[in-house]
Amino acid sequence: MLMADTETILTGLKTKGIECALIRKDGLLIYSTLTLDETTPNIISALTSITDELMHQISDKQKEIEVSIDSVYFVVLPINSYLLCGVVKERDAKKEMRAVAEQLKTLL
Repeated sequence: MLMADTETILTGLKTKGIECALIRKDGLLIYSTLTLDETTPNIISALTSITDELMHQISDKQKEIEVSIDSVYFVVLPINSYLLCGVVKERDAKKEMRAVAEQLKTLL
């Protein structure tokens, strides 16, 4: 049931124009509406680990990672031991991703 609920939630984001993926922090791809090659989840996991450590060095906590590429944003939101990744065209769409991240926290 957990996996079905997660897939339903992420598919819901896709219907709103947000392509996304759920990745475990160790780099294992759980579910994706994005086309990813096999190394991408590990790269995202490594990026998150590095930025987590940088934030720890300054006694802060990471809430999200945002990379802007031309007219889109790649966003990574930590959720417990998972990462919700998404490609959004407008910054306002991040609000939708944050709402979904809160919803997933109760499932994961």
